[in-house]
Amino acid sequence: MKSRLLVTIVLAVVVVPLLVAGLGYYYLFATLAGTFSVPALYSARLTAPDGGRILVEGVGVTGWRARGSRWRARYAPPGSERSEDVGSWIGGHDEFAIVSAAGHLVLIAGPDQVFVRTEKGPWKSFPVPFVDEWERLGLRAGGPDRLRAELGWARDAPLPRAAVSYYSAPREELVVNLTRFGAVAGRLSFQLSPDGEGFDLIRVQTPSTARPATSAG
Repeated sequence: MKSRLLVTIVLAVVVVPLLVAGLGYYYLFATLAGTFSVPALYSARLTAPDGGRILVEGVGVTGWRARGSRWRARYAPPGSERSEDVGSWIGGHDEFAIVSAAGHLVLIAGPDQVFVRTEKGPWKSFPVPFVDEWERLGLRAGGPDRLRAELGWARDAPLPRAAVSYYSAPREELVVNLTRFGAVAGRLSFQLSPDGEGFDLIRVQTPSTARPATSAG
């Protein structure tokens, strides 16, 4: 009886404090890993089709808890010393493309963001992933119900997230993938409106006709 009591006391005095200390060390490490992560700086200078320049700068974090880089882009028209703010975003992508569509400059900043210099001058951002918000954001596909009908889905089928697949320069088309469970569930082609304020859906491909995804550019 005394031996059992002695073992219990030893466990309470030695093992439990060690366990608590180990858990505390783990959570402290997890917290400090984000605090003391090493920042990484990125920059890219792109030549626009009109002869202007776009500077893209990013500050990323390489630590364990990193969530991607914070990016910002500015545009300098040809022959001008002044620059315009294109926009900012958060993401891990570090490849960019600047193209011309409908007479406007279009910056493709990875799979999630597209920026357009509109007819009125300011740059407009088009977040691609949120299909349910497309009409409000300027990606005009006719609404969720029409999109489901075009793809042959049930009316109550959940819409997956979307991402830029690539930009077709000859056709001036922005190609977007709908991906579900790691596979292409639909591929949509958009053309920029003449005023640069929105993209209009012009073509829908079902999984049986869609090609494998390619990188933006």
